[in-house]
Amino acid sequence: MSPVLDRKVIYASGVVFGQARNFDPAEINYSPVTTCYIEGGSLGMASGFERCDAVETVDGVATTDLGHLHRQLEAARRTGRPVAVVVKRIAGLKGRSYFEYRALSLPVEDLRWVRVSDERGEVSGRNPGGTH
Repeated sequence: MSPVLDRKVIYASGVVFGQARNFDPAEINYSPVTTCYIEGGSLGMASGFERCDAVETVDGVATTDLGHLHRQLEAARRTGRPVAVVVKRIAGLKGRSYFEYRALSLPVEDLRWVRVSDERGEVSGRNPGGTH
């Protein structure tokens, strides 16, 4: 498996968080951490997350990358409290696009790193205490 095609994402409460890959986030003032997938019926879906949300802040602190987001979620998971997340979302009406911000609350459960290989479509999870 080629390391170039290997990547890691974070799974928590039915939400898969990953690095923005198809555009330069700085070019459009967008967070480099986005939601890639939301499980139907999950805590993430009930909290209001949508695919392609940019994670701007967690508990009032800007999220800079996946490692930082994992540390923020792990701290909340350890204390059993939900995190306050501000997401930036692309929205629009009648062909006009704009950004909107949403304040969401996410209880943190089942936090883990997941390795994804684009080459084979394989996914393997790791427990929160495991190395990543």
